[in-house]
Amino acid sequence: QEFLVGLEDSSFSSTEILAELVRLGTLKIKLVKMEERRAIYHKKTGILSDRLDNHILHEGSDNFTRAAHSRNAESVTFLYYSDPIDLDAIKESIIEFDEEWQDKELTFDLSQEFLAQIIAERDRRIQLKQPVIESITPDEFPNGETTQVEITGSNLDQVETIEVVDDELVKVTIDSREPERIIGQVEVAPDHPSTSLKNFQVKTTTGTYDVSPEKPVSVSSDLFIPDFPEIEGFKQAVELILAGKHGQPQDFLYWLAMERPHLLRVQQSDTLDEFVYQGILFEHQKSGAQHCLRVMQDFGVAVCADAVGLGKTRLAAAVAKLYRHEKGQAKVAIVAAKKLHDNWEREMSELGFRGNHLDYELYNKNLMSLKGNRFLDDFNRYGGADLIVIDEAHEGIRNYRNRIHQICLQIQQSDLDSERERHFLLLTATPWNNRREDIYNILSPFLSRPEGFKDLDFPPEVALWFERRDAGVENFTDNTNLFRRTYRELFLQRTRQMLREATPDLNLYAKRVAQWLPVVFETNTEQALDQIFTQFETNLYIPSADPIRYLKGSTEQRSLLANQRRFFLQRAESSMYALGRTIKNFSDRIALVKDRLEKVTPDADGLKEFLLLHYEFGSKKKDKSLDVLDLSDDWDEDYLEDEEDEDEEETNEKKEEKRQQLRKSIDLATDALRDNPIRAKEIYYQIISDCDSDLAQLKQIQKLLVDEFVKDHKREQVTQKVREIVSQGHKVLLISTFSDTVIDYYRYMAKDHAIASSGIGMAIGSRKLYYRSDLDQVVTVSPNNAVKLAHSRSSRTEGLAPFGVLKDVVPLWYTATHNAGSLVKGTNQQLGLKRQQIFRLFAPAATCRNPAERPQPEEEISVLIGSETLSVGQNLQDADYLINIDLPWNPMILEQRIGRIDRPKQRRVENIYIYYANSESQLLRQASRLSNLNKKLVGDLVEESGAIRNIERIDTLGASIYGDTLFDDEILPGYIDFIHSLTKARSLEQGSLQEDTYQKQETNRDLYTQNEILHSEELRKLIEELGFDYQANPIAVGHCTDQFDEPTCLVALTLEYFGPNGEPIPEQKQTIYWNDLTQENDGYGMAVSSAFKTPAVGKVVSAKNILTITYSLYEQLVKLKQQRYSELEQPETLENINLTSERISKIQKRIMAMDSFPSGINRKTVKDTLKKLNSGKEQKKVQKLLRDCTDGDKSQLNDDEFIKQLAVGATIVARKQIE
Repeated sequence: QEFLVGLEDSSFSSTEILAELVRLGTLKIKLVKMEERRAIYHKKTGILSDRLDNHILHEGSDNFTRAAHSRNAESVTFLYYSDPIDLDAIKESIIEFDEEWQDKELTFDLSQEFLAQIIAERDRRIQLKQPVIESITPDEFPNGETTQVEITGSNLDQVETIEVVDDELVKVTIDSREPERIIGQVEVAPDHPSTSLKNFQVKTTTGTYDVSPEKPVSVSSDLFIPDFPEIEGFKQAVELILAGKHGQPQDFLYWLAMERPHLLRVQQSDTLDEFVYQGILFEHQKSGAQHCLRVMQDFGVAVCADAVGLGKTRLAAAVAKLYRHEKGQAKVAIVAAKKLHDNWEREMSELGFRGNHLDYELYNKNLMSLKGNRFLDDFNRYGGADLIVIDEAHEGIRNYRNRIHQICLQIQQSDLDSERERHFLLLTATPWNNRREDIYNILSPFLSRPEGFKDLDFPPEVALWFERRDAGVENFTDNTNLFRRTYRELFLQRTRQMLREATPDLNLYAKRVAQWLPVVFETNTEQALDQIFTQFETNLYIPSADPIRYLKGSTEQRSLLANQRRFFLQRAESSMYALGRTIKNFSDRIALVKDRLEKVTPDADGLKEFLLLHYEFGSKKKDKSLDVLDLSDDWDEDYLEDEEDEDEEETNEKKEEKRQQLRKSIDLATDALRDNPIRAKEIYYQIISDCDSDLAQLKQIQKLLVDEFVKDHKREQVTQKVREIVSQGHKVLLISTFSDTVIDYYRYMAKDHAIASSGIGMAIGSRKLYYRSDLDQVVTVSPNNAVKLAHSRSSRTEGLAPFGVLKDVVPLWYTATHNAGSLVKGTNQQLGLKRQQIFRLFAPAATCRNPAERPQPEEEISVLIGSETLSVGQNLQDADYLINIDLPWNPMILEQRIGRIDRPKQRRVENIYIYYANSESQLLRQASRLSNLNKKLVGDLVEESGAIRNIERIDTLGASIYGDTLFDDEILPGYIDFIHSLTKARSLEQGSLQEDTYQKQETNRDLYTQNEILHSEELRKLIEELGFDYQANPIAVGHCTDQFDEPTCLVALTLEYFGPNGEPIPEQKQTIYWNDLTQENDGYGMAVSSAFKTPAVGKVVSAKNILTITYSLYEQLVKLKQQRYSELEQPETLENINLTSERISKIQKRIMAMDSFPSGINRKTVKDTLKKLNSGKEQKKVQKLLRDCTDGDKSQLNDDEFIKQLAVGATIVARKQIE
């Protein structure tokens, strides 16, 4: 080191060359140990070798320096490989050199130490030449002024420029320079905040250097900062930002993470990361699985309520993967409808699960609803599962009295008795219908860790509510705040829009384009349809529907019963075949009533005989011909609308009690007529007259439609569109509500050459009867069929396999490379197709995990038509076209339909196309009926004019489906508007009605969003890096990315509430997250997402800019505060009003099911009673009475006592009103 320090610059430069050769690995330096007391041998030896192993050796005392040649006497000898004698000496020297070079005991490698010494000396020499600033006088600069300064230090004479690091608002000008002093000027911009200037950058002729004075200088500012009095702490935050005493985005992230530490408890998984990398999982499925596993660990149950098409099945498979990774070889059970088992097996195999009972068990959920089922015996075999996944969890579970719910309670009790801990994952896109009790019912059988509420600082009573149903249901449903907090913590509910906002770079879903497929009917057809949609609602008596009503009250013209009317109108909209069958069914049933009446006498005894026969008293077996409508022949048995919430499962005793009440009503009514034979005769002939009237109207409609029954114009139009789509090489899915419409369309289209050449399949729930009008015969149709034209290899001509063979089972005709069914001897028919085989032929990319399982291109079919059985759980996204043969009344069913093709695809698709086939008049009639339905659903919100008042904040609506999800109140008007818009525009972009609804509810209930759960794992890693004792600065400033979809201000606000005397209300205290882009919507998630995207601020920010932003922010926050104030001033009555309305509705349903009333009370009296209660529902006494009648002791009374108690209670309430 001393030697290097003493070298001149020129000599040191030469030494640096040697050091560079060492760095490059070209030169190595070794030192040979010398024996003690020996002098250094001064001879130098050098050997130069080339690639041909030729050598030149030189040795002697000459070291080839300038001093050696100018002052010393040196010697050197050269030996050459060309001389044999020299060559021998060279070789000996090489051997000697190599032995010493390789001997680690003899030599030291000094190469790296030499290099380090050279680098250290170079840095020392640079440092000596580097300019140094020791002080700047004066040490404070007012903003908006130019100050003359003296800068002292060393090596300053070579300085060309001086800048303040990351501060463009300060400029330094040099007037003169000396080695130890610079005279210059410092100009500070007027909007420079008060801050210290610590780091400077100086540039010289030899380089640029970072320097800092020993004592920092500062900028002073006289900027005025207002008090910002409305928001406590706001001014202090602004002052800290202006003074530069703020943190960076990672500080903000740390603070946010500590606000919700439970979100950090997510399980990292390399396996799931690899699945995401391979494209087997999407990021939202991975993060959703991590979230659901955490919730299950906290509460014992988690509910995934993601919107249709987001992949809940695969998310559940990912949860099972995480669960087994954490708990070893835990047992997994999946409870799903039998029709979905193939889909589950395929999805589980995608994540590496083995079937055949190896890694999981599949259980048939359908069995749970059957009386006397042995589901529990099978379920508990071998100890039962540790993780249970229940698909379509709303079906059967959200109704407490349903058999499926009761089985779940038995599992819960068994676990409690055995101290068994299981975990449950529930999957549903529609977790509740129209009452909060649905949520209680879904959670209560599975919530095995109520202590999870305590961990999240819920009040202790919440856990008790789920342990005791008798008091728990009412308390849970009445407490809006705790209900919504519970929903938030246990339910994961995301939408496509949420995913697009969280991950805008991913384009997983195509744009929906709605197309109206207009149908033009003949004049007679339109006339008949108009008559159906008016007379069938107002001018039909339908005597076959509960004829005892003729004896009990007015027989004024009335519409069909609600379900019957809806059923008839839907079939009229569906197809001419379905309508024709329905007209015939109605006519046959009404004719049967007339025929039976004509066989009895027109008096009380005759009427009694007729009624006993009609209601099957004395008959052990029910006569199906007496049903007003036999739905089993028309609906797809795999898809009946969920009536469980209205039609609670009855015990045999309850059914028998109702039968006895009906029998009693018949006896009482006919006995009363014995004393009034004239009235009995009037009723007798009134029923016959109504039968004649109805039959005449049905016959007239049938006559008007006679031509349409032969040539269904709608069917023609749909067929033409299908032909057009398949001719362009696309696949198309068609769905109808009714299976007989499906069969009729399938049979018709299969005869079309173009469609049959592309292949067409059909899928319904079960075997059905088809009535062939041309041959006047009935044929049985299998549930899964397909047909495709094929070139025969024999002399047979190309064509379709014939209809009518083997009970009209339509064949699939192709050369099968996979087993698609059995081959019938002597034919080319493939019979016995399974549903999954149909799906494989139609959507091989979506349904076949292994490409080798896919059919050959010539085997695929391009058209699939099915009933609503296709609407749930099927992946059919090979198709980009959907045709709705009819419109469902429930828009959620429409969402389920679209969800079959609106899923992530293996190919990039810009648009999917959804067609709505109907005439303009039919579409508008549908919109009109839905509008009337909507007014009934929103009830109290309908004004006298019929308009529905605007709802600005659902917080004020309280306990109702409107207040908690805005489902029907928003989705039905959206559906209605969509239908109107479609008839005007014919083609328009269609949003998701379900997701539009979700977006509105998230603003107010702040469900966990994709932004929140997406970054949980990333947040956990950040906390681990910074440490749990990291002191985060909650005020952070970052660099704005200038993206239009990113917020610029993100704020966490603490809201404190005070009573009328200024006393604090601690239980109302809350923290909300707000930003200037989405306000409170996804406030926490946006804060986390934005902080991760925001670079740390690198430059001093203009005080003017900061104040401009903070002024705007302050104004917005003050408006938010004022809005909260205004909400406090509103009367808090709507919550009770809506809850009371729900109870009145429940009472109405019970009364409608009654066949008779106690003596002295008739239907009009009961109706008037309910009106009185409805008008006084804001009163506590009314609310208490209704609570007793729905959830209290009065609800357990028999029907007669129930009606009496209701009437007495209403009288007392009315008396109190008068007083």
